[in-house]
Amino acid sequence: MAGGEVVRYLTRHGKERVARIVLIAPTTPKLIRTEDNPGGAPREVFEALWAGWRHDYPQWVDENIAPFFVPETSRAMQQWGAELLEATLPVALACSRAMAEGDFRDEMRRIDLPALVIQGDRDRSMPLELTGQPSAALLPNCRLQIYEGAPHGLMFTHLDRLNADVLQFVRES
Repeated sequence: MAGGEVVRYLTRHGKERVARIVLIAPTTPKLIRTEDNPGGAPREVFEALWAGWRHDYPQWVDENIAPFFVPETSRAMQQWGAELLEATLPVALACSRAMAEGDFRDEMRRIDLPALVIQGDRDRSMPLELTGQPSAALLPNCRLQIYEGAPHGLMFTHLDRLNADVLQFVRES
C-alpha cells in the first residue's frame, strides 16, 4: 500500500522536498474493474477474498504466505513475513478495501518526478499486468524494472538487488 501513500502525499503536499520516487510491487493505479478500468479485477474477487478473511483470516494468511516468497525462502523468513500481516480483522479489511477501491490514475499522471517502478513477474498478490505496468505507464517520467521470477515479497527475496537498484536510481542525476 506504500505506493498509494507516496502518490497521495505528493498530490496533497507537493514535491518540493522530494527528488525521486520508487514504487516497489505497487498496488496502484486502480485494482477493481470498472467501466473505465476494464483491466482491473472483478469486484467479486475482492468480495470473496474479504468473506474468506471474515471466516478465518489467520488460515488465509497461512495458505497464501508461500507465494509471497520464492521456494528457497526459509520457513523462518516466511513466518516473519506472515507476522507483518498480523492485524485485527477490521483493520485488515479496511486497509484491503481502501487499497482495492482506491483510484490513483489521475494523480499519477500529474507526478512528473523521476520514478522507478520495480516489480516481479511472479507477483501473484498484485500481478504485474494489473499494477506495475499500468502504474509505470501513468507516471510521465518513469522506468519500469521487472525482476524475473520475483514474487510480491521481493523486498525479502531480492533484497540485495533491490537495494542496489534503488541506490543507483537515487544517485542518478
